[in-house]
Amino acid sequence: MKAPAYWILGLGLVLGGIPGAVSSAWEGEEIPLAMPGPSAWKAAIPSASMERIPQAAVAMEDPLQRKALEHQVGAKAPEEPALAPAEGLPERLVISSISLDAPIVPAGSRVVSIQGRRYREWQAPDRYAAGWHPTSARAGMPGNMVLSGHNNIAGSVFRRLADVKIGDRVWIYTRDRVFLYEVTERHVLLERGQPLLVRESNARWIGAFPDERLTLTTCWPPWSNSHRLIVIARPVR
Repeated sequence: MKAPAYWILGLGLVLGGIPGAVSSAWEGEEIPLAMPGPSAWKAAIPSASMERIPQAAVAMEDPLQRKALEHQVGAKAPEEPALAPAEGLPERLVISSISLDAPIVPAGSRVVSIQGRRYREWQAPDRYAAGWHPTSARAGMPGNMVLSGHNNIAGSVFRRLADVKIGDRVWIYTRDRVFLYEVTERHVLLERGQPLLVRESNARWIGAFPDERLTLTTCWPPWSNSHRLIVIARPVR
């Protein structure tokens, strides 16, 4: 029996199903800022972005699926390095250029089934806090550390994330260390109305990467949440 493949949803499903995601607009490309009509100002829960989780990663999370994978490949799934419980856990996010100083809490998630596939739907915190995806990297360690947050409801922690510029500094505080990052990329990705396959291909931004990086994600613009805003920062040594 094969271990089921999982995919990931970003911040929540809304607007009558799956809004879709993702033709990308790179830094420097002008994004139209048309004024919305009166009915468009209703706050909407951010829509979702997705990524496929490798089979081995699924087994890491679920002991039953680990056993299934071991049976399938005839060998034990590789163990992750042992970490102290609090080692590298992000607790505070500071971006002085946009006057952001917020706590970081673990983001919740749930598994849903769509079109015969299983997805993880990430839930941004329902208060003024950034949500750390527990399946992503920890501070100071190789990999992609992902933080998500709302831009227009529930504390609006990322209300001004769209104002962040290339070169801005980002500080992540853990229990006993401070890590400095510099913004190197910004992407605005159309989600609403896009095919599921397009959204899946775009999911790499919140997926695994071999290099150490920090990814901040929210929805944009605040009157429609039709796009995903991705800000990527890399460590300053």
